[in-house]
This record gives sequence, C-alpha cells and structure tokens, in this order.
Amino acid sequence: MINLRHLRAFKAVAEELHFTKAAEALCVSQPALSALIRQLEGDAGVQLILRNTRQVELTPVGVQFLGAVTKLLYDFDDAVRKLDQHKSSRHGQINVAVLPSLCTTVLPDVLRAFHAAHADVRVNVVDMPDESILEAVKSGAVDFACTYGEPGGDIEAVPFMEDTLVVVCHRDRAIASQRQIGWSELRQEPVIAMAEGTTVRSVIQETLSELGLMLNVILEPRVAATALAYASAGLGAAILPGSSVPSDLPSRLVRINLVDPVVRRKLCVHSIATRTPSPLAAAFRDLVMAAGRATCCHVR
Repeated sequence: MINLRHLRAFKAVAEELHFTKAAEALCVSQPALSALIRQLEGDAGVQLILRNTRQVELTPVGVQFLGAVTKLLYDFDDAVRKLDQHKSSRHGQINVAVLPSLCTTVLPDVLRAFHAAHADVRVNVVDMPDESILEAVKSGAVDFACTYGEPGGDIEAVPFMEDTLVVVCHRDRAIASQRQIGWSELRQEPVIAMAEGTTVRSVIQETLSELGLMLNVILEPRVAATALAYASAGLGAAILPGSSVPSDLPSRLVRINLVDPVVRRKLCVHSIATRTPSPLAAAFRDLVMAAGRATCCHVR
C-alpha cells in the first residue's frame, strides 16, 4: 500500500535525479530508497522513474505524478504545522505594543482576564510612545499594537475605543468645581501638556492653532503618570487623553470635560493585514476590543 514514505522517496529522487543524493537527503540507505521506489511502482502498476548506469529521469507519467505528490505533501506538512502551532499556542508567548497610558487603565483588566484563561502563556507587553509603536508592528517585533494613528501600507487599524482630551487638576484650583471647561478658559491656568513630539501634544497644538489661542504651558512630561503627579501637587491643569486617566482618581484630583471643541480620537488595534494572528494573539486582541467597548468612551 502506498504511504507517505513512498511519496517522499519518489519526490526526493525526482528532485535530485540521483539515487545516492536522494538517499542522503532522506537519511536512508540507497538500497532502502530503491526498495521504496520499487514498492511504489509495483503498487501503482506503472513505471515512474527511468534509471540506468548513467542517468535518472522521470517517465511522462512520473512527471505528472510529481506535481500531484508535491501538492499533497505540502498540504500534509502544512496541516501538521498548523496543529503544532495550535498546540504551542497553549504554552506560548505573545508580544503586544501598547501606549503607556493604556497600561494604567484598560490593560490591567485585559491581562487579568487573559491570564485566567491562559495561565501558562507569557504576555510580553511593550509600552512605548505612539511615534515608535507602528514601527514595532511593521518589523514584526510585536503581534499587534494598541495606539492612535492612521493605518498605512500593510497595516490595518480596527477601532476599539474613542478617546477625548480632558483636563485633570487639583481639587483646590478655582476651575475644579466645573463639570466642563472650554479651551479659551484655560488661558488663565498654568497648563501641564505632554512633551513636544508626542501625538497628544500635536493634537493640542493643532487645536490651539485652529482656535488662535496660546496657553501658558509650564511643564511638559513624556508620560501621563508624570502629568498626573504634577497635577496632584497643584502645579497646574493637565491636558490628557481620557484613556490615560484612571477611573479611581485620588480624591484630591478632579477630571473635567474639555469642550469647545471636544477633541476626539480613535484608539485602534494595529496589525499586519496579510498576517494571520496566532490563536493566542487573536484571543488577547478580542479581550482588548471587548474592554474598549465596555468603557464609557467607546467607539460609536
């Protein structure tokens, strides 16, 4: 009966057109290889290979058979690879790039839920600024990323949460009693804005340019946690993405909606469009999407 050993033996001989080299490629003896070819031809009832002392070549039927054998072995090996990937995904690792602000808000609950279902899986979270995060996706360093930004090239972006800019300040400041504040009202406040070069600062600058306003920016931290610390010390009013502000702010801090205009941006899961995610990466991505939908600033 013809089996995979016969087919692999035939394919090796057909590719090498040399029994000794084919036997070496398969790590079998030449007599064993010759026996496999004889068994294959005997079961098939046709001659597939012509051999003499000088050369080896395929018969016309052998040429046709080679095409079918090549496809069959590829499909079989591919199926086995996918089974191995599925098995390893139960004890594997995934790599995710995330904005630092999400590491203190959305991500902890996602990690807790994921580890409850996949206790043996390592999740490598790389927190990095938005200006660098898409390069990690393009290079394949991470399975996907959670960030702002428009997709480009092979990268696709699926929105999972809508973010708005807000103001956070100490409860003792005069503006703290307001439920919302306009951009123009911030002209009287010392402002804490994210550093030049960050996407949040770029959005702030674009908005101020459109409004023809200038603010008194006194501090320019690079991460939201630092901005919150400055605000907690009463140094000024921090303009931050809502996603970076924890729901359980210390009692000395208040969050105020920033309006006139309300500045909205979508947070997206970015990944390579042509790359199929592993079962683990897909599971983690689905939890991120669900967490985004569950927030008060979800995509509408």
